[in-house]
Amino acid sequence: VHKTQSDNMSTDEVSSTIANMKIQFDSLSAELKGEALSQVQSLVNFMKAKSSLTIVVIGHASDREMDAAKKTAALANVSANRAKVVADYLIKNGVDKTRLKTEAVKNTRPFVYGHSAEEQYQNCAVHIEIITE
Repeated sequence: VHKTQSDNMSTDEVSSTIANMKIQFDSLSAELKGEALSQVQSLVNFMKAKSSLTIVVIGHASDREMDAAKKTAALANVSANRAKVVADYLIKNGVDKTRLKTEAVKNTRPFVYGHSAEEQYQNCAVHIEIITE
């Protein structure tokens, strides 16, 4: 049997890890790749190890992305698309869809306030909130 990091973690440790998880996306993108993909795979493992865990997957967008969305309708849902791609990955990898909710907050709940490129980039992300443990 293959043991994962989550097998040896207490509920509090899993909760803390998930609560601090921020899945970063490229600007204007909802594609899972690199570190983001690894984080979502870790989330799959946590969800499988803690079968009572239910979560909400919250998609964010930067002010710049929302400005671009005014010009390009395809970008209007970038925060929803980010939440959906994470939820879809979880479901595809064995997490029951009844344990997930998604929410898109666009640029209304930023991780970082500011207008520099780096500050804006930090808001191109998804975070996870635990509903029940």
